[in-house]
Amino acid sequence: MGVLAKLKNRVMGRRTSTTTSTTTTTSYAQFGEDVIIDYYFKYLNYQHPNYLDIGAFDPIELSNTYRLYQNGSRGVLVEPIAERARKIRATRPRDTVLDCAIRTSDMPAEVEFYVMTAQTLSTIVKREAVYAETSRAWGEQHIADVRRVPALTINEVLERHFKDGVDIIDIDIEGLDLEVLREIDYERFRPRLVMVEIGGGHYADQKGGYSVTYETFIDFMATKGYRLLVPIVLNGIFVRDQ
Repeated sequence: MGVLAKLKNRVMGRRTSTTTSTTTTTSYAQFGEDVIIDYYFKYLNYQHPNYLDIGAFDPIELSNTYRLYQNGSRGVLVEPIAERARKIRATRPRDTVLDCAIRTSDMPAEVEFYVMTAQTLSTIVKREAVYAETSRAWGEQHIADVRRVPALTINEVLERHFKDGVDIIDIDIEGLDLEVLREIDYERFRPRLVMVEIGGGHYADQKGGYSVTYETFIDFMATKGYRLLVPIVLNGIFVRDQ
């Protein structure tokens, strides 16, 4: 049985739980993405992969990397909401936590950050914040606060913290995911696995439609030598061709 078939079986049999039953697998991520990532690296017989988790939000809840952390891995988590960054730092002391946003190279080193009523929708992309507020696509949302926050490019973070390469890059930044994905120096840092939100209903254009599709991500990643391992509801998990 190939890795993809095994992963599908694992996902279909997954139950989110904290029990110790031998038939239950604990997932902290929204749709079991952490179980798939963990299983993929075990399939490769690769222990303790490192990670760059962009848009971490919480140390445990909805985390795609906490399961790895529990198993002995460590990495860098990026979270621009200061109070949430403090919580992550207190809960996961082995990780490095950066209180900043991730920007593209054409943006300034300090950016406006729109904190939404549902903080998971917070973004540095104004059109995304306005769309969330006016479209009601995610229920009643409002811009609760606008803050000036420091911002780094993804390659700046990789250069400072992953000089020897990175195993996992996880991107969830509400409206800038594709642009940041395109800026990664794949030849230099060679991530083994990249997970990115590809189906969240973001990328609102001025007419209220969506300007980016699943295929946009899949086609771009193919040019970098990555294939879609498995789509999980909102996220795409891409792995480097071996």
